[in-house]
Amino acid sequence: MSVNRKRASCGLEIANPTDLDACITAGTHSNYDFICVPIVHPRYAREFDPHKPAYNRNAPLTRADILLAGSDWSSYVVGKLDTSINVDSVVPSIRKISEAKLTEELKYASHLGLPAVMVRLTGEHQPNLARILSNSVCRDQGIQIWAQVPISSADCNKYEDLEPGREIISSWSWWNRFRLLGNMSSKINLCLEMVETIPEEIEVLRWLGEPIKEFMNDTNDPLCSFARGFEDFLQIPLQPLMDNLESSTYEVFERDPVKYSQYLAAMQAAITDMIPEEEKATKVLTVMVVGAGRGPLVKAAISASKNAGRLIRVFAVEKNPNAIVTLHHLKIEEWKDQVTVISSDMRDWNPPAEDYADILVSELLGSFGDNELSPECLDGAQKFLKPGGISIPSSYTSFIGPIQSSKLFNEYRNSKDDTKHPKAAFETPYVVHLLNRVELDEPQPLFTFDHPNLDRIIDNSRFKELDFKIRCDSVLHGFGGYFECTLYKNIMISILPATHSPEMFSWFPIMFPLLEPLQMKRGENLKLNFWRCVSKHHVWYEWSISEPICSPVHNPNGRSYQIGL
Repeated sequence: MSVNRKRASCGLEIANPTDLDACITAGTHSNYDFICVPIVHPRYAREFDPHKPAYNRNAPLTRADILLAGSDWSSYVVGKLDTSINVDSVVPSIRKISEAKLTEELKYASHLGLPAVMVRLTGEHQPNLARILSNSVCRDQGIQIWAQVPISSADCNKYEDLEPGREIISSWSWWNRFRLLGNMSSKINLCLEMVETIPEEIEVLRWLGEPIKEFMNDTNDPLCSFARGFEDFLQIPLQPLMDNLESSTYEVFERDPVKYSQYLAAMQAAITDMIPEEEKATKVLTVMVVGAGRGPLVKAAISASKNAGRLIRVFAVEKNPNAIVTLHHLKIEEWKDQVTVISSDMRDWNPPAEDYADILVSELLGSFGDNELSPECLDGAQKFLKPGGISIPSSYTSFIGPIQSSKLFNEYRNSKDDTKHPKAAFETPYVVHLLNRVELDEPQPLFTFDHPNLDRIIDNSRFKELDFKIRCDSVLHGFGGYFECTLYKNIMISILPATHSPEMFSWFPIMFPLLEPLQMKRGENLKLNFWRCVSKHHVWYEWSISEPICSPVHNPNGRSYQIGL
């Protein structure tokens, strides 16, 4: 949406338009005032390395200008710069190629007479980008630059890789440094993007004094589509180790567009690291997918090996006899001899030493990281991982934070079951898409699990005491649980609100209720005690409050909720 003093106009961003004229026609019929499209169509690959064969190819840069009348280009089309451009890269070759791409796109935008070019800022330090764009608007008085930044600073880390422990710089600071480097030109304006986090009031007020030309809101977010109808709806967490999942459950989670692409990237990086360039034609890695389900990680592993140009063989280990049927069909129809299907619980299978894994891959995470017993499963499976072998994921950490939600409190208060303990509704954790709630303090890290687990005596029981500082006068109804997971090196997935993987929907948070709501004052200290308990046959959580009052321990001995081993 573009904003001016007279009226607000509404635009439509299209990632891959197949027919530009048809897009404008459809957009105007739907009362959109303009469309935003990439200046260079994604299918037109460009090569700037003179040593590459594609450097001398004779092909067009992008669409021809004659597709539209000049008045349509200048009235209805906003150009978007290629998001792969990184003119501030510390790698000289990337910076040089990016400068060539950027210059090419800006010249063509000027040639078309576009009214504006949109660029996404991805960090605070982008002086070269600001310099080039500022010089461009000085040369071409007819074009504007729209700098796209998240409206909430909490979403900045989705675009900027921060060093561990480094505080997030506000998105306003990104914009402020960029426009200062651009000499505060009136041709450099602001595009605010609503990503996931609702901004705080002070952030909104600060933006009101800025030259906002556009406000972006995603109308086709897979998380919104998936979660529709599940807002604040309580669900008992799955127990895939104890229960065999149904086909429809597999199908839902296989649709996640982000989780499997991140797993693929992690496997590709690991495969590349384990096979040097000089051995890629001869060395074959063994990849074991444990808990293979209906095979999405097997498919990702095969794609990763092709992308890396390395050779692998795959073992798909699955205990669900119904999912095994699907795996055997895929082996016959697609995978052939590259994949061996093993019908077994990963903890019970004993392969010969020559079949031990170089890379062990699993997707056993629950909403709290460890609540589907990934630690116990991978500890049992690591016996067939070679020395120096890689586990994907390599680690995961649960997070927990205080929540006010009268709606959820009433939901679990009204969900009593006469067949269970009288307090069971308040001692059972629930998976829930949190909507009608207030976070009373930032979630804090709770328990971390690393794989492979090289402890001589493995003990996955845990205890931790956490202190929270309450933000406002409120009522405490429970605690929201989340996780962050490192798949391999810096490749991660997360459902923690501050670092949530954009558009990933495989997990909702988990909610730990309180038996009685607790009145809290702003600035008051809240002390939470939390246990992960392990017996021979079960794992369960217990939790209590010790400040500002002492509450009874919830779920003692797992009386209301246990996870079966």
